[in-house]
Amino acid sequence: MSMLFGRRKRLQAYAEQEAQGVSLWTDQFEDKFRVKVLHALDDIGGYYAGEVAAEARRLILRDEGLFYLVASKYNEVNDFRYYIASCSDDDMPTCIEAAYHALKNVSSTDWGSADKFASEISAVLREHRISYDFVAGQMVEFASLEMHQAVIAPVLTLLAGRKDFEAAERAYRDALDEIADGKPGDAITDAGTALQETLTAMGCAGNALGPLIKSAKNKGIFASHDQPMVEAIDKVMNWVSADRSTYGDAHAATTSTVDDAWFIVHICGAVILRLAQGSRSGA
Repeated sequence: MSMLFGRRKRLQAYAEQEAQGVSLWTDQFEDKFRVKVLHALDDIGGYYAGEVAAEARRLILRDEGLFYLVASKYNEVNDFRYYIASCSDDDMPTCIEAAYHALKNVSSTDWGSADKFASEISAVLREHRISYDFVAGQMVEFASLEMHQAVIAPVLTLLAGRKDFEAAERAYRDALDEIADGKPGDAITDAGTALQETLTAMGCAGNALGPLIKSAKNKGIFASHDQPMVEAIDKVMNWVSADRSTYGDAHAATTSTVDDAWFIVHICGAVILRLAQGSRSGA
């Protein structure tokens, strides 16, 4: 089913705020996210959702040394469901991991249900801008939340409203949107495009990142000690291109991960920030 009006409007508001350089990433799990976790469990667990909830509760009780999660008066299914709704933000990752492993443990559930749950949770985390990813059954907090605030927000703020960097700003925002949509290969390509457009805006010549980097060095935009860094970025772009050629459809088949995409988006953003700041200072 396509998105309904309220969700579309909310995501549009997010995009507009991020375009203004506002960082929306948080380590807090809002109520709507928690409800979506329960919906995912119900949808994927199906007839056996109650059995999955009871198993998830059992896993947490054994792991944490508890007799109950919320109150002893609740049955095991409601005790887990109420816990998801009311637990601290620090405990929420444990709930999600327990639900994932419960789906794997309950033999009655469909094959692949745990993987479907993981995919759904990853998408909802990105949509709600929660600074965790769900990888191989584990909730992993972004070690680079500070990078979101120190690089991404300043880049968008610096580029916003500057006509010479319009294309760079658009490509960089596209990279962030692709990550939110779970398309790391596209995000990496867009981040590289943002860097290319920045170099082009600064008067560098070339129709690809490699020649543009060479031109930037000749113009004195990059110092000699910058060369290894920018050449490494160019090699990553070439890897993504080759990876897609090997695996087929450029929009679907890739071995690059969301972590890869965040890394490149941050690195390209830091370079763009440095270049654009220098350009503004010299203007």
